[in-house]
Amino acid sequence: MQLSNVPAKSAIIFAESGAKNTIPQTASPTPGLASFTTGFPPVTMTPIVAGGIPPEGEDFNGILNFLSAAIQWAQSGCVYQFDATFATSVGGYPKGAILLNAAGNGFWVSTADNNSNNPDTGGANWVSLLTTAGGTMAGALALAAGSTAPTPAAGDNSTKLATTAFIQAAIGVRKATFTASSSFTVPAGATTLWFSGCPAGGAGGSGASGSSQTGAGGGGGGAGQPVLRQAATVSPGETLTITIPAGPSSGSGGNLTVVGSVSGALLTLTGGTVGTAGANTVGISAGGSGGAGYPRGSWGSDSVGGYPSGNGGDGASGPFGGGGGLGRGSSGGGVAGNAAYGYGAGGGGGGGYYTAGAGTGGAGGAGAPGYLLIEW
Repeated sequence: MQLSNVPAKSAIIFAESGAKNTIPQTASPTPGLASFTTGFPPVTMTPIVAGGIPPEGEDFNGILNFLSAAIQWAQSGCVYQFDATFATSVGGYPKGAILLNAAGNGFWVSTADNNSNNPDTGGANWVSLLTTAGGTMAGALALAAGSTAPTPAAGDNSTKLATTAFIQAAIGVRKATFTASSSFTVPAGATTLWFSGCPAGGAGGSGASGSSQTGAGGGGGGAGQPVLRQAATVSPGETLTITIPAGPSSGSGGNLTVVGSVSGALLTLTGGTVGTAGANTVGISAGGSGGAGYPRGSWGSDSVGGYPSGNGGDGASGPFGGGGGLGRGSSGGGVAGNAAYGYGAGGGGGGGYYTAGAGTGGAGGAGAPGYLLIEW
């Protein structure tokens, strides 16, 4: 099917001003009349000479009027509000049913089958999706992004955000993101979580500058251990304690851990380590080694052959961030390495330069912080 196959819409309901019967739910006491339960009775299908009764045109008009009114409502983009009588008659609304709220400015989504609770009076098993002026974004964002979803500040694109949340809810996407240590409550009905993320990367090592034809660069910081959609079995309602290290300005990045109050240790990721500082010596191995990680950082340049400049090593990149660029050797002292960007990457190593004793080595760049995405 293609978009161009859309059927014609009708601005007029069939038999809108014509004679028509209101079709009853149960069999009519009047012989020959139709009902929703029996349709047209057998007597209307019997020859008149054998005692049959012709079906009434008003019945046909009434049936088509009822059906075309519902079709026109749907063609107008409308949905229905909660109806207790209808809910009882069909055994409750199914999971995923969408209803207009009583105020007319948002929607309810059923989270359970056979749901006869009234969402407009606080009934259970409904989630609010309020998307227009006068409503609130909290329900929509909480459904799409989990319990950590913030309430948008005034002036943001609320309609766009809520629409995104609505689409995500409709297709079953649930997620929560964290960039600092926090806690997370496993949602009702969720028994499996998928983790994606990384711990902090290591900082770059500092460069070395001295007076004996030395100018070695520091090693780049290593990247934190990444993971993509790693599954973990959990219990609904349990609390997860999430530890996410900040990006170090110097030193190694810490580990990222997730521990459940019921399930125990669920995830442990190793942070990248700091790059080794450049050595104030002449020759091979004067440049600092790259910090350990996933991957390692690059080595800094050695001070060999009497050449006074030593560049730092690049910080390691990962799937969630880029490593910091190296610092170079420069007259008057080494230039500092660049900080990593994004998440989990290593900082660039600082540069070094021989300056007859007056210079200093450049500092290593900071590692990038950790990050965690939880999906269910």
